[in-house]
Amino acid sequence: MTKQKTWWLSGAALVTVAAAVGITLWADAGGSSAAVDSVSLRPRACLVTRTADPLNAALITATWSALQRAARADRVIAQRIPVPSAATTVALPYLNGAVSQHCRTVFAVGAPLGPALDSVARGQGQTRFVLVGAQSPDSDVVSVTGLTGARLASEITSLLPPG
Repeated sequence: MTKQKTWWLSGAALVTVAAAVGITLWADAGGSSAAVDSVSLRPRACLVTRTADPLNAALITATWSALQRAARADRVIAQRIPVPSAATTVALPYLNGAVSQHCRTVFAVGAPLGPALDSVARGQGQTRFVLVGAQSPDSDVVSVTGLTGARLASEITSLLPPG
C-alpha cells in the first residue's frame, strides 16, 4: 500500500469516527433526559433506640414505620441507630453521632434515653430532638406522649423537616 493511500484511509477513518461521535452527542443533547434526584439533598431523620427494649417495642415500631413511609415518599432519609444501653455515658456518643451525621430530626423512644437526649439537645439549634413515649423536662426536646397508631404516625410525620 502506498503512503498516499494510507494517509487517505486514515483520514477517512478519522472523519467517520468524528461523525459518529458528533451524531451521538447531537442525538443525546436533543433527546429527553431522565430526571436526576440527589438523595443526599434530602434531610436526614434518625431514630435512636435501645437494641433490646420490650417495654417500648410498639412505640419503636410505630415511629420507625412513620419514618420509613416518609422516606418512601422522598421526604427524608431515614436512619435507625441502635444503642446497646440507655445509660447516659453509653447513649451520648450515639446521639452525638446522629448530630454529626447531619440528622435534622433525632427521635429517641422511651424514658431511659431521655437524660442522654436532653444532654445532647442543649445548644443544638440546627437539630430537632423528639422524645417519644416519655416527657422531657428540657425545652429543647419535643415530647410526644399518649399517642398510638395513626395519631402517633401523624405526629411523627409533622415533626419531620420539610422535604
